[in-house]
Amino acid sequence: MWEEEPKNSDTLSLFSQPPVLKGYMYGAQEARDARNSNRLLAIRLETNKSCNLRCRYCYAQSEQGQAKIADFNNLKRII
Repeated sequence: MWEEEPKNSDTLSLFSQPPVLKGYMYGAQEARDARNSNRLLAIRLETNKSCNLRCRYCYAQSEQGQAKIADFNNLKRII
């Protein structure tokens, strides 16, 4: 699933690159071509705002106490 194995959070530096999912990266030209032909390259649905990964590069922890979970039926309708 990952391009490279995520490292232990203790060994990550503040400037570490986030892990990348296979098939999720594409170039600028491919993005322009998709935009011009009304084609999706990727879609992302946030089902909740809570996360326990504690990635040093992530801003999600700045909203602690505001966790909201999406309604399952609503997500099914969207998909």
